[in-house]
Amino acid sequence: MYSTLDIGFIVLATLHPVLLHAAFPQRVRRMAAAADGRLRLYRQAMLRQWIPSLLLLALWRYEDHAWSALGLAPPQGWRLPLGLTLIAAALLASGIAEWRRRRISQSEARARLHKLLSASAAEVLPRTGQELRWFHALSITAGICEELIFRGAIVALLAPATGLFAAYAIGVAAFGIGHAYQGPRGVAQTAIAGTVASGVVWLSGWLIPAMVLQALVDINTGR
Repeated sequence: MYSTLDIGFIVLATLHPVLLHAAFPQRVRRMAAAADGRLRLYRQAMLRQWIPSLLLLALWRYEDHAWSALGLAPPQGWRLPLGLTLIAAALLASGIAEWRRRRISQSEARARLHKLLSASAAEVLPRTGQELRWFHALSITAGICEELIFRGAIVALLAPATGLFAAYAIGVAAFGIGHAYQGPRGVAQTAIAGTVASGVVWLSGWLIPAMVLQALVDINTGR
């Protein structure tokens, strides 16, 4: 059984980024437009994700919950090779995307990417080499921390009360709303990505493939 402390923590960890980005989208956009604003935005976003994630892991250990319930333990049976196959497929797809990007000019690649993204999402993409390095670090952070919270803890804590698929749906909704600074189109795209990640976790019983997938998608978006 999960304690009131567990539930309270995950509610706060979930609502913090949701309220921050949903309530203050203009602040995010102003920071992205300012000198060194994107660097500060990346660093702050990393802190806001690592702090609750590390606290969650410490709480999970303190409460002596099974790591498998959080999706961190390698799955048993056929799900382990499936999970490894999904990781390999994500790496292959990322490599192909990078190979195709290198065959065209950087300006053309940017133009194609901006057609796919909302204007608000495009504003926070890196412009310099230093920004790109920090964006890659942020992408890895998001892959680990967001999956841990939205596909791991939320599902583990809510599923006993709501059912598994309702818990996944709540996680997807929170994940999408947490990216409200990207505008309606960005929220929809993020919710679709969250749905795909939920399917990966449900099929494999493992967070790692979804973490790798999200990190690679974000990294390729910033290039």
